[in-house]
This record gives sequence, structure tokens and C-alpha cells, in this order.
Amino acid sequence: MKIVEEKEKWLSKVLKDIVEPKGYDTVKANLEDYEKPAQLVQNSTGDVFVPDITAVRNDQKSYFEIAQKNENVTRTVSKWKLLSALAEMKGGKFYLISPRGHFRFTEELVKKYHLQSQIIKLN
Repeated sequence: MKIVEEKEKWLSKVLKDIVEPKGYDTVKANLEDYEKPAQLVQNSTGDVFVPDITAVRNDQKSYFEIAQKNENVTRTVSKWKLLSALAEMKGGKFYLISPRGHFRFTEELVKKYHLQSQIIKLN
């Protein structure tokens, strides 16, 4: 299965199994049939990031990101730090969704870079 198709499958599962049951509204997802989350620009580098999923509950905005192993760890950590900071500023939470085979990678980065996030295993 292609990486993009796999990520789309994971995003759909996160929306159905995690976001919707927790009572979030104003859900935006980087997925067909959903309004796309706003692009975020990191001031220090000019890098542009689009969150996988944003959702609001009790006027608090949370961010959900599929955590996948990849070669560009610096960019991944930059995106996660930005999303974590935004979630904290908006009173929400930052969730890293770790599909099977990606948990150790995710956990190591969270510990190494002291990221404020909750890791959820996706089966």
C-alpha cells in the first residue's frame, strides 16, 4: 500500500475512533471531504506545515498528528514543537497518533526533544 493511501486510512480511523467519540466539533482534516486545516508558517525557518487534524472542544483547539518514521527528523520535530506550542496556547492538547511499527520512533523523539504531547497507539 502506498504511503499516502496508508496515511489516509489512518486519518479516517483517527477521526472515527478518537476525534468523533470525544465530542470534538469544528473538525478539519488534511483529507478529502474535509475542510483543510490552515497552513502554519514557522517564523524561524519559514517552513510551512499543515496539521493532519485540528478539532475544537469546549473552545479549546487540539491538534492530531500521524507520527510516522521518516528521514527528515528535524522537520518532523519542528512541526511537532509548533503544534504542541499552539495547542498549549489555545488551551487544547497535542496528540501524536502512532500506527503499528512507529511507536518507538515517536516515543524516542518525544522524550529526546521534551515535547508536550500525548501518544496514542493506533492498531
